[in-house]
Amino acid sequence: MAQTSGQHILTETVVIEPTVAVSESTYGEDANPRLLRLNAPDGLLRLRYDATVAIIACSDDPDELIEVDFGDLPATVLPYLNPSRYCQSDLLSGVDGGS
Repeated sequence: MAQTSGQHILTETVVIEPTVAVSESTYGEDANPRLLRLNAPDGLLRLRYDATVAIIACSDDPDELIEVDFGDLPATVLPYLNPSRYCQSDLLSGVDGGS
């Protein structure tokens, strides 16, 4: 889980059964998120992640927000605009990909 200015991990636990060696690394400009890597043995593998996270919620008045042309967006935000199973950006854009 990422540690950011608006999100701080208070406690976290990772349990892997059976116990295997795990290497941990980070990627990105700010070393978030974290990547756990392991070689899973044959058979059943159980992974459990629990965390308690403090979140500093913030909101802006929608009437005070401005629209920015796509070409003027900073490159650092572009990965967050890609479609994923959590955000189907093609449905949000109003662009019809069908014929």
